[in-house]
Amino acid sequence: MKILIVDDNYFNVFLLQSILMENKIKIVTANDGEKAIEALKKTDFNLIFMDIEMPVMNGIETTNYIRTKLSEPKNKTPIVAITAHNIEYELINNADFNYVMLKTYEPEKIIKVVNKYASK
Repeated sequence: MKILIVDDNYFNVFLLQSILMENKIKIVTANDGEKAIEALKKTDFNLIFMDIEMPVMNGIETTNYIRTKLSEPKNKTPIVAITAHNIEYELINNADFNYVMLKTYEPEKIIKVVNKYASK
């Protein structure tokens, strides 16, 4: 299984990456939406964890690009929005995310989300 983590905060990436790697999951990281799209064009992923607030292209713009500009199967890759702010839910709910979670980084919750949304 291969997962793409898209987040501009090194600490957040490190925490999420640590949890996933403990579970034998291969990880690729990108610190903005443009780099995420480049990675997705080159590699297939089972799941994407997408931060909402990032420079260059935010998570909503990046998800919209993936869903509308990339061809199948890449445009169908499950995307989990990760955010630290409850206030963004209205914007997030209008995007085409498979799931939205707060940045709590509880290992059990992360693995449950992976098992639910990532095809093996």
